[in-house]
Amino acid sequence: MAAPAGAKSSLCFDRLPKEDLISLYVDVDATKIRPVDIVTEGETLEGVADNSEDFVIANHMVEHCEDPIGTIRHMLRVLKIGESFL
Repeated sequence: MAAPAGAKSSLCFDRLPKEDLISLYVDVDATKIRPVDIVTEGETLEGVADNSEDFVIANHMVEHCEDPIGTIRHMLRVLKIGESFL
């Protein structure tokens, strides 16, 4: 999924560093796994500042969360006012 037009930055958050993701997902082409800029728990985005992100993409993730509504609240928390949650 591509970043919205006009987005100024594109950081990748994940629960594991890229090397661990490659080891975990052996059936995925390693070149298709993005480098991880910030390792954090996806449900809380701990360590990500409020109102700091131009967009958040949660691709096939929210349905696996223990608290999907709380997860969406945290994603909205880190978004700059008026920006996109995909």
